Amino acid sequence: MSCIRSLLFVLALMGAWLALAGELWAEAVAVRAARTNDYGRIVFVWKQPVTHDLALADRRLTLRFGRPLEASYQRVLGALKTYISAVEPGADGRSVSFRLTRNFDAYSFDSGRSVIVEIADPPEPQ
Repeated sequence: MSCIRSLLFVLALMGAWLALAGELWAEAVAVRAARTNDYGRIVFVWKQPVTHDLALADRRLTLRFGRPLEASYQRVLGALKTYISAVEPGADGRSVSFRLTRNFDAYSFDSGRSVIVEIADPPEPQ
C-alpha cells in the first residue's frame, strides 16, 4: 500500500510540473517586418490568437503578450533600421522592447492570429 501511495504522489508531482511547464514554454512566433514610404510595420504571427498591450515612452516601444514567445528579430532590425536601433526581449518571456531611432508614434492591432504594430512619424500639429 505504501508503494502505491508513493507512486500516486510521484505521479501527482509530475502532473503539476507538466502543467506549470506548459505555461512557461515559449511559443515559436514568426516575425515579419516591412517599410513603406510612410511607416514601418512589424507582424507577429502566432499559432492561436493572443492578447497584447503596447506601451510607448522615451523612444522605447514595448509589447507585452498574453503568452511567452520565442522569436528572431533580425528581419525587424534589417527592414526597419530607419525606425528601430535595438531589440530587447523581456526577461519575463512575454515582452519585447524596441529602441526607436527618434520620437515616433506607434499603434497596434490584432487580425486573427497576427499582432500588427505600425510605427510612423507623429502627425503634424494643426
